[in-house]
Amino acid sequence: MTAMSVRSTTAEVSEIFAVGLADTVGLLAGIYFGERNKEAQMALGKATHRNWLIFTGATSILLVLLSYPIAWLYIHEKGSALSLTWISMIALAAQTPLQGLVRSRISYLQRIHRAGNMRILILLSSVLYPILSAYLLGVLFGVYGVVFCYTVGDLLTLITIWIYYAVTSHHMVPTPESYLSLPDDFEVKPGDIINLDIRDLEDVSIVSEQIEMFCKGHKLGSRLGNRAAVCFEEMAANTIQYGFPLNKSSHPIIYLRVFISDGKLTIRMQDNCPRYDLSARNQERLGVLAAPRKVRSTFLIARLRSAGGFNL
Repeated sequence: MTAMSVRSTTAEVSEIFAVGLADTVGLLAGIYFGERNKEAQMALGKATHRNWLIFTGATSILLVLLSYPIAWLYIHEKGSALSLTWISMIALAAQTPLQGLVRSRISYLQRIHRAGNMRILILLSSVLYPILSAYLLGVLFGVYGVVFCYTVGDLLTLITIWIYYAVTSHHMVPTPESYLSLPDDFEVKPGDIINLDIRDLEDVSIVSEQIEMFCKGHKLGSRLGNRAAVCFEEMAANTIQYGFPLNKSSHPIIYLRVFISDGKLTIRMQDNCPRYDLSARNQERLGVLAAPRKVRSTFLIARLRSAGGFNL
């Protein structure tokens, strides 16, 4: 009982990176899913595994090195209680990287609207596999085996994920695209999308006209095209003019993605400017927010403080 209590207390700290990684994956995966941006999802997957290896790996190594001191901090007498607590710290160290992957996968599936798969993973990793592991390990190794139930549970969950995609993709080593679990028609057709990098006000003026023509060419109406162009031009121009400090050492870049899906227009702008604190500024001077009310009401402006930007 003492060993599991110490394990739970330590896990509150060791899980920070796993939880943070999963939350970040969920946030970005939801944005890219709404943009129907497969390339960004692929890049997110690579970045996720790279950061997972660095942060959870370092946490795991640190836990192994500090496992005995942590156990000694709670139990000062040598004996079975101290040994069991020490082993539970080792089990937690082994679980930390596995938990990071499982949590990130669950968060990703939720954001791409795979609720059924998400619920199954939660059930397997949180209930079924830990209970099954605790029983089998308890029979084989006694109480020392039980403390590894969550570690083995997460490992079995990851093995299940691999088996699922190996079967559905008919490959023993599934491709990265298989793990994305995106619909077959997820990607936007080449003629329905604009992808550009904008660096100065001249680019803003040219692209503004392109957006208006893009809307007209897809028969969205000249009125919507004009409003979309105005909103883009306000946001982009303000970003380039005011988004950087006066002593800026780098040049502004706006990554623009405009696409049409199901008859709806989506404009996504990302930039390399410093984060913008909405609460510390006069919001009526923020580009599209300063546009006429009818123009503002045409678009959904989602404030992404954690991402440091806007999503139109």
